[in-house]
Amino acid sequence: MFLGVLNYFFDIIPVNFNFINEFFELVSDDKENSLIQKFITRLTSFLPFIIFTLPIVWSFFDMIFTKYTITKEGITIHSGVIQQSIKTIQFDKINDIEISLNIIQKSFEVGNIFVHTSHETKTKLSHIKDPYQFKKILLKFKD
Repeated sequence: MFLGVLNYFFDIIPVNFNFINEFFELVSDDKENSLIQKFITRLTSFLPFIIFTLPIVWSFFDMIFTKYTITKEGITIHSGVIQQSIKTIQFDKINDIEISLNIIQKSFEVGNIFVHTSHETKTKLSHIKDPYQFKKILLKFKD
């Protein structure tokens, strides 16, 4: 049953990786190695898709599971999908606020803000909608 399902699946999606086929022809010609050959061929066909979509998906999850809270004391960053972390930056320790936008972020009107503190550290606040307005708010709370 299992071998039948694998054969059906692998016959539907045609992929041509001759180097893999030649390798398996040298190893063996039996039915099980044929299924392993098809499995590895299909797996390598999905690799470019995985390589290009993984950063997009990771960035999306990072955006969803990161929350910024501004209080009178400072900025609190709640982040994490599997392991959650909370970081607080006090306003009196902020030295500089830097904005960074790439071309894609400009088109979506989002950006990154880097908060430089007195400890010579730089904290990145990612995917901020209207980063210039956000910077003004931070400076207002800082003063």
